[in-house]
Amino acid sequence: MPALTEYDVVVIGAGVVGCCAARELSRYDLRTVVLEAGLDIACGATRANSGIVHTGYDPEPGTLKAAYNVRGAALFPALQRELAFAYRKNGALVVAFSPDEVATLHELAERAQANGAPAVTVVDQAQLRELEPGVSPQAVAALHVPDSGICDPYGFALALAENAADNGVEFAFDARVASIQATDAGYQVTLADGTQLQARAVVNTAGAYSDEINNMVSARKLRIAPRRGEYHLFKEGVHAFDHTMFPVPTKEGKGILVGTAAFGNQFVGPNAVPQESRADVATTAVGLDQVMDQAARLWPDVAEHTVIANYAGIRATNAETGDFVIGPVEDAPGFFNAACIDSPGLASAPAIGADLASWVAEYLQAAPNPTFDPRRVPAPLLFMMDDQARERLIQEDPRFGSKICGCANVTEGEVVAALHRSIPVLCFEALKWRTGVTMGECQGGRCVPRILAVMAAELGVEPCTIPRRAAGSYLVSHRRCAVEVALPPKPNRVYEKPRSMYRIPGARAAGVFSAYGALCTMARTGYLPGETVLVWGGLDAADECAAELERAGAQVIRVRDGQVLRVDGDLRVEAVVIAAPDGTQTTYACDALIMSDQMLDHVPVRGH
Repeated sequence: MPALTEYDVVVIGAGVVGCCAARELSRYDLRTVVLEAGLDIACGATRANSGIVHTGYDPEPGTLKAAYNVRGAALFPALQRELAFAYRKNGALVVAFSPDEVATLHELAERAQANGAPAVTVVDQAQLRELEPGVSPQAVAALHVPDSGICDPYGFALALAENAADNGVEFAFDARVASIQATDAGYQVTLADGTQLQARAVVNTAGAYSDEINNMVSARKLRIAPRRGEYHLFKEGVHAFDHTMFPVPTKEGKGILVGTAAFGNQFVGPNAVPQESRADVATTAVGLDQVMDQAARLWPDVAEHTVIANYAGIRATNAETGDFVIGPVEDAPGFFNAACIDSPGLASAPAIGADLASWVAEYLQAAPNPTFDPRRVPAPLLFMMDDQARERLIQEDPRFGSKICGCANVTEGEVVAALHRSIPVLCFEALKWRTGVTMGECQGGRCVPRILAVMAAELGVEPCTIPRRAAGSYLVSHRRCAVEVALPPKPNRVYEKPRSMYRIPGARAAGVFSAYGALCTMARTGYLPGETVLVWGGLDAADECAAELERAGAQVIRVRDGQVLRVDGDLRVEAVVIAAPDGTQTTYACDALIMSDQMLDHVPVRGH
């Protein structure tokens, strides 16, 4: 919780817009705190984001989306120089398959001009295939957007947050806002745990909950219509396009795109599925099939067997107008909104943050921060360094020469360095997103136990207290092994197929292991992976793991065949649904799942 209870400014939400606002507010001599309901920055829409820095050709002219998109995108090159995050201009192509869609391309070109966006051109089929030979032969033309870019959304938010923290902004996590009351001095903000803070000004950047925060103080009510977007991520080495490839947009949105993540992996998505929940990011079989089928229109050679993960995110769409809601709230002096921020929110964020900070500073008559430093020195990541810099680092600290995650080629030194930055690591996924651990093809099947042990030692906590992502999503159970478990022999460059490759729908609950991973977890941490463990699969490793689990004190449910249909549980595994070979479905209550059904023949390593 915050060290102070009285602040000049409270920012609610640490997504990319909140972090932009915090960084801009750190330019002023203000006591500022950012309140985040999750255990890390960028827990909501920012994390499951396509990472595309749109140029502004798509929003309707005259909207806030159009204005902020163009202004925000123009700020990225300078921000990258100051904050050192992954960003580059790779260009985009909006691909048409019919004369009607070609007409829409010309309308988009006119819209770009009206919005003041960088120049775009309509190219014919021959020019399109010259730019991207792998595009569908059915495509007839495209809108070429050369200034479109990609960035790492999490890395961008982290860079902003670290720079803000280094310049005096406080961050409080697991700090969900329960109520806001106007007072003579500003606002009293009460958290779910009862903590109360006083603020002269409040900035609402609460993402999918920004309407609820606004509605606590204003008679002008907002309503967000949440939409879930699902994605497939492909393994490294699968590369179809350099440009970001879009279909022609419809009233439902930009459509299923084929993109490249900032560090190289190809991905497809998202769809746009209306739902009531603002927090449910479980994937569905229907949605994942839809994403793959529609992506094939642009990418005929898309291969499902090369997918290593799927995931989903929530978009905070304005149910009334579809536009952003940004600015001072008329009937709530000192309260400033950045609400209903969906696409192109990432590209717009720098401009939104700058305006929010400017309005707050004017309202509070704030003086400049005399010690503000716009530059940030990032944590060391070896794959971004040249050979000499790597060798220097290894000589200074040998842990940088000790690999801890083979697929992603991450060392123990990088993990340790990430644990001791200005924004704390409070959950495993914070470390994952900051270093790249577990993001390779085995998806952490072999390295999680060792990383967990390093985290526990460096942070001075027990492994059973480290959550995967949110409070309650513990990676291991709170029960110690009844006997000491020996570290199993390291497998020969093969590994068990991870859950993510099975394309099993559901939330990404903690408590899913490979047999090798479960044995390593017990050996390295001394804790059971779960108290009631379902061991599924026909490999010998599964039988060996089941026997060791029973010896260590776990209750084991052994299922050798069938198909895992669904994993239930938002935080930890609560149940697993398995279809037997005869089609009979059985739901097994458990708090951990061991999957050991198929071995893959190699582990590709991310090169330098």
